[in-house]
Amino acid sequence: MEFLLKILSFWWVFLILLGIIFYRNLFQLLGIIFIPEDKIGLVTKKFVLMGENRELPDGRIIAIKGEAGYQAQTLAPGIYFWKWIWQYEITQQPLIIIPNGKIGLLVAKDGNELASGRVLAPAVACDSFHDASSPMAGKKAVRRATSPQVLTGSTPSCLISPWPI
Repeated sequence: MEFLLKILSFWWVFLILLGIIFYRNLFQLLGIIFIPEDKIGLVTKKFVLMGENRELPDGRIIAIKGEAGYQAQTLAPGIYFWKWIWQYEITQQPLIIIPNGKIGLLVAKDGNELASGRVLAPAVACDSFHDASSPMAGKKAVRRATSPQVLTGSTPSCLISPWPI
């Protein structure tokens, strides 16, 4: 009995050990997300309680105005706050880096319909596809097709999760 009381007097050591073992889960409950330097975070918003944009428009699969669903904005490597586990699901994917001497071909899964008779989508201004929301908005938005823009080794690391390369 005396041995058990000695062990229980060091309850704080067990608490620290549990914190070390489960620190990621603890931070996730507090809304803190860590994205390592070789990954990007794909964000899925589970629900929206208030606001105009609660549901995705018909024919869209990527949310650009904060609707529930796959978010166009990805998480670059770093630390992020306010990503509550009950509202967001964060999936970590490998960061795509196109090596020198190679090219990347981009296929858009979301966007405006491709004009009839076209095989390739027209080029759009998009900062090398670092931000998925900017090329999807406006009249000259991305079309659902293969893009004629070529991503080369000189292009910085691309955060282009909504589109396969």
